[in-house]
Amino acid sequence: MPKTHRRTLELVERARHAAAIRRADTGEPATWRDPYWATCAEACAHRLADILGITREHIVISPDPTRVDDGWVWPRLTVTDQGTAYEFIAANKDPHRLLCLGPCPECGNRVPLTPLRHLADLGELLEHRAGLRRPKPPLAQELVADPAHHSRCPFHRD
Repeated sequence: MPKTHRRTLELVERARHAAAIRRADTGEPATWRDPYWATCAEACAHRLADILGITREHIVISPDPTRVDDGWVWPRLTVTDQGTAYEFIAANKDPHRLLCLGPCPECGNRVPLTPLRHLADLGELLEHRAGLRRPKPPLAQELVADPAHHSRCPFHRD
């Protein structure tokens, strides 16, 4: 089988898989059925791919079940590398407001920790988590009052 034909079959399989994922999104609001949301989420995934130096196909987009602003669900972007999943969100579906998700330093729940504008931002966060770097990387403004905080967390706001 020629290489080009095999690549086409892989493309068909990936396209059908993407369509099945989109059909499976029946949450409220059904984000993938909103063309504007899907376009914004794709733009966020492409920006993340550029920052991380990977191809778009390595990023899984899903609606974030916790973060919604004015009825607009934030896209959650997940990259798995060597068995470890790294999660990011795009604040208000803005590709220029990507944030690294991780455990809150106070309550431990998954919250936006630091802005991601460059691959080094992720590197500094990972070094800090491993105890290899002080001081902490800059905290994201979205950390404060994020809905994922435990109710007794100092970052929690009603």
